[in-house]
Amino acid sequence: MSSEVHPPADADEQIAQLLQRSAELDATLPPIYTWDELCDIIAAVRLERLDRHPNLEAFYRGEFMTLIRKLYGTSEAYLRKQLGWPRPDPREEGRKAYWEKEDVTVVRRNDLPYGVPKDVIHYVVWVNLPLFHPHLCTPAVSALSTPLASSSGTATPSGPSHANPLAQPTSASTLASKLTGGGAGAKGRRQRVAPTKGTWDHVSENGLGGLTGEAERRWKARRTDAEIVEAGNGRGAGDVDDGPEREIRAFVKRKWREDEGWETAWFANPPYLQSVPGLAHFHVMARKVPLEEKA
Repeated sequence: MSSEVHPPADADEQIAQLLQRSAELDATLPPIYTWDELCDIIAAVRLERLDRHPNLEAFYRGEFMTLIRKLYGTSEAYLRKQLGWPRPDPREEGRKAYWEKEDVTVVRRNDLPYGVPKDVIHYVVWVNLPLFHPHLCTPAVSALSTPLASSSGTATPSGPSHANPLAQPTSASTLASKLTGGGAGAKGRRQRVAPTKGTWDHVSENGLGGLTGEAERRWKARRTDAEIVEAGNGRGAGDVDDGPEREIRAFVKRKWREDEGWETAWFANPPYLQSVPGLAHFHVMARKVPLEEKA
């Protein structure tokens, strides 16, 4: 028996009315972050620190998601209808493995944005393939590695992939509890070892983040050479274009062009932070650089 939910004829009108209320609420709320604070968080890939204003978050969880579940069953079903993307056939194992900047992409302004400054626009970029292929990462050679998953549909930082040879069926709590060390007893007590930056383990646990334009230059001006090197090795704010962020960064730089006055902070959440893990997407915070801040 099908569990598909059939929304009423006025479903979109009900949602539009609610989104109008959320926009009015958001306009009254102070930002949580300054632009530089936002860039610092994203460059460091500390994405768990990002959130909506508490009042808007309460509206999102209490009213918006309640209505979405009532009308569509899940947020993924609602978004697939909005995007015109049917659920992929699980038998399509031979399809392309990951998204590239020329592939199908839908850029939408976030209807319920994070607590960004008023001159910053929060976009969500939706793609119809896994966001990146872990082969673009450096494989982890450590005791943190787990057996490779087969075609399990394991969620990646961009959504589920059925053609992802390095996808690991691990949750954030599992990742956080992975241990290295020797035998039993106090001497052999195991210690947590963080995944090496630039590896698939690190991307799976932390996600990805980066800056473009003036935001990147100002971030570097606030950091020591050692901090810049560390972030670059972590595929953060450095000028690295051959890691897992390659396609995202190229797309962002082309869409929000620096020579047109844009600067951005972009990120892709790890699985445990994703609100719609079944649809690959990343976020872009974009603003036009104020004249007084131009180099």
